[in-house]
Amino acid sequence: MSAFSTGASKTNSVLQTPSFIIKRTGESVARGINCSHSITGYYVILWYKQQQGALKLLGYLNGDAVNLEEDVKGKISFDGEGNKHSSLTISNLTINDSGVYFCAWDIHSEQSGAKR
Repeated sequence: MSAFSTGASKTNSVLQTPSFIIKRTGESVARGINCSHSITGYYVILWYKQQQGALKLLGYLNGDAVNLEEDVKGKISFDGEGNKHSSLTISNLTINDSGVYFCAWDIHSEQSGAKR
């Protein structure tokens, strides 16, 4: 069984849901972690995983262009529009997938690319 906390938040401009997910090993979280924002001028959504105190960038969505870190390709995917929303999918869950998943926004033009 894998447990996921999604770092859920709700402010006037950012919403991440749900706050908690429990799945069995081998299942998937299909578009199950959702982030949306209404911050003008923000075009990049970054996805992170925190596990055992370590923070790992999974990838980012710049406009509608998905940029995944090499070591999560085939395991993690996400879609959406960087200036509005994104949904995260985690495939074929293992105990190592347990952790806190969250998103953040960055202020870039769609042409500039994301900074790290």
